[in-house]
Amino acid sequence: MAAERPPAVGEAIGATPVTGATDADLIELHTAWWERRAVGAIVNDDCGLAQRFRHVAALPDAWLDRDGMLLQPDAVWPEKLQPGPMVPVGSSATRGRATFNTLFPYHRVPWLVGIVGCGMQVSTVSQTVWPIEYLGDDWYRRPDEGFSPRMDWLAKLLDFLAYIVDRYYPDRCIPTLDMISRGPGDLLIAALGVERCYMGFYDHPHEIKSLLGRITELYIHWARVQLDMLPQVAGGYCNQYGIWSPGTTIRLQEDYAVNLSYAQYREFLLPSMTAVVDAFDFHVLHTHSVGSLAEWALELPRLRSIEVTLDPTGPPLESLIPKLRTIAAKKPLIVLGVLTERQVSLLTSSLPPGGLMLDIDVVPEGTDTTSGLFVGPS
Repeated sequence: MAAERPPAVGEAIGATPVTGATDADLIELHTAWWERRAVGAIVNDDCGLAQRFRHVAALPDAWLDRDGMLLQPDAVWPEKLQPGPMVPVGSSATRGRATFNTLFPYHRVPWLVGIVGCGMQVSTVSQTVWPIEYLGDDWYRRPDEGFSPRMDWLAKLLDFLAYIVDRYYPDRCIPTLDMISRGPGDLLIAALGVERCYMGFYDHPHEIKSLLGRITELYIHWARVQLDMLPQVAGGYCNQYGIWSPGTTIRLQEDYAVNLSYAQYREFLLPSMTAVVDAFDFHVLHTHSVGSLAEWALELPRLRSIEVTLDPTGPPLESLIPKLRTIAAKKPLIVLGVLTERQVSLLTSSLPPGGLMLDIDVVPEGTDTTSGLFVGPS
């Protein structure tokens, strides 16, 4: 007689759903989560976003001896780079216990920074691809503020998405949008460079707003053309977290907002974020446990949900409970990171369950969670 599978963390603390959930069960659960009326927290510890992110090596083998290589669209091919889906433990390849098993286009290429016109350079030292700024010191005097997007990078991204749909759907995964969804503010900094951008807030505010508007329009287009290619699931879409929604969906982030004052956020970033939110039905705003963006974003009435990534060297979880409770009182909340079972229980007992999702790696008590175990999307 086969040994019984030990209960998952989510099952052990009474979270929903149980093993054996159907597509219809997940759709019902996710609908309740969006409406903040789920009977228990969604604990995703078997098909998490960070797990699917880490499923792919930081750099492909062919790039490991090519430090400084500049990427071009005609040298990036899905047949060579696109990974297959992660295989969740359970009865279905297309879902875990609590979420759908979604697959996004090869995420080690930061597609959006190429689409807005930046160069992309391989760094074997840092095991990543860095953006190269391209707008010079005279950017504010140039037509269109020098903005020169590269639509060949968008076409290549769509090639990867089409490859996923054709090769892996519907038997092995649910296709979803590009994972590295840096928002217009982050892309503004990528194109201008940090110093030019922050100085531009003071020296050229009109031109900064104009350039940010152009980037925002392209960002909305980037999401819409992907949604046009994605197969619908029960009349809706599944996002990068594996959450189903009964309408269009987008994940957005503005990591560099950590360096802005509230006044700068209101003047420069909020109009862009509002335009993105207004363009889609369901949204997850990625934020970090360091910084104030999550609290500021509560002022966006149409923003549907907020994700908080627990920074390994950030504040201890216990001190974050008031902040997380404030968010969860107004929006569905995703907490993403490395937790012990005790910390899982702390969150599920301290936060309202109706709109709570924990997208987590679970580690034994006493594990040093600042040691770099968590390598996830940012």
